[in-house]
Amino acid sequence: MKNSLKIFALIAACIAGIPAARAGDLPQGRYGNYEPAYTPSRVAQGWTGFYAGAHAGVARSDFDTSLTTPRSNFNMATSNISGGIFGGHNWQSDKILYGLEADASMTNQKKDALIAGSSYQTKSSTSLTGRGRVGYVMDAAMVYGTAGLAMSEYKMAGPTGRDKASPLGWVVGVGGEVKLTPTTFARGEYLYHDFGKEKFALGTNTASSAYTLNTIRAGVGVRF
Repeated sequence: MKNSLKIFALIAACIAGIPAARAGDLPQGRYGNYEPAYTPSRVAQGWTGFYAGAHAGVARSDFDTSLTTPRSNFNMATSNISGGIFGGHNWQSDKILYGLEADASMTNQKKDALIAGSSYQTKSSTSLTGRGRVGYVMDAAMVYGTAGLAMSEYKMAGPTGRDKASPLGWVVGVGGEVKLTPTTFARGEYLYHDFGKEKFALGTNTASSAYTLNTIRAGVGVRF
C-alpha cells in the first residue's frame, strides 16, 4: 500500500511538472513570466502605406462677382454633384497618423445671371488639391484634419467677351475613415476651398470674382 502511494505521488509530481517545463521553454516577459504577444484583429492592423481610391459627393460654389460697367456686385451661387480620385501615403506613430494626399475632382459648377439686361456666366469644372493630413487612430477607424493648396480652372463670359483663369488657393477640411478589410476602407470628408479673387477681361467690360467651393463627399479606397 505504501509503495502504491509513493508511485502515485511520483506520477502526480511528473504530470504537474510538465506545464512548468513547457512554460520555461517560452520567452520570458517583463516580470519573468510568459506574456503572450497581443495580436490585433486583421482589420485593425496599422495604417502606414500607400493608398488610392475614388470619391463622389455634392459641391457648392460661390462666385462673388463685381462688374465695372454697370458698377454692380452680385453672388452667383450654384450646386452640383462631384466625383474624382485620390491617392496618398500615411505614416503612423502609435495613435497619431501623418499623411500626404492629392486628389482631382470633376464638377460642373456653372451659373448664369442677367445683369442690367446682359447675360453673364461663371463656370468651373475641375479642382485639384495637395494636402497634409494629421489624424487620430482608433483601432480600425481614424479621424483627421487636413490642409493644403488647391487649384481650379475658372471661366467667365459676358455679352462682349470671355476670359479664364487658373487660380491657386488653399483648402482645409476634416474627415474620417473606417477599415472594411485589411486592405480596403471607406471614408467621409468635408473640404472648404478658397481660390481668392481673379480679374476677367470681358471685351468692353471687366469683372472680378472671388471663388469659394464647399464639398461633402464619400469614398472607398485600397491600401497597398
